[in-house]
Amino acid sequence: MEQNKIIIPDDITKIDIMRFIDEITDLVNRGDAEALPIYIRAKAMIKAMEGIVDNLEYQAMNEADRFKEKTFVLKSAQITKKDGADLPEYKEDDQYMILKGQIKDREELLKMAYKLKDKTSCVDPLTGELVPVLPARKSKSSLTIQFI
Repeated sequence: MEQNKIIIPDDITKIDIMRFIDEITDLVNRGDAEALPIYIRAKAMIKAMEGIVDNLEYQAMNEADRFKEKTFVLKSAQITKKDGADLPEYKEDDQYMILKGQIKDREELLKMAYKLKDKTSCVDPLTGELVPVLPARKSKSSLTIQFI
């Protein structure tokens, strides 16, 4: 595919992105378009763009290595090359894995105590202590979009 046939403009800027967001949002707010179909298309675009990014990351990093500078500008984007860091592999530590399992077990007990709050008390089987009922935290409502 030739470079000039790609749908995304070659020199898109942050202002262009913000303007596009505002234009689409204004269309919906004015009643000239319905939110749900646009939302579905936006989700599809995100999925497609994530796939493109995943598929091209290695090649893009190789191309970025042609530039000697750590930070450089190409088209309308500032690019900074960052080396990966060595981090400890926590899963190799037995104590870490024990503590992580204990946290997961405690979360399950707290969930159970919350679900049973109006019916009965929940007791920690290991300690015999009453598990407190914590206040509710409202999670954000969402839509799940699956493409068929």
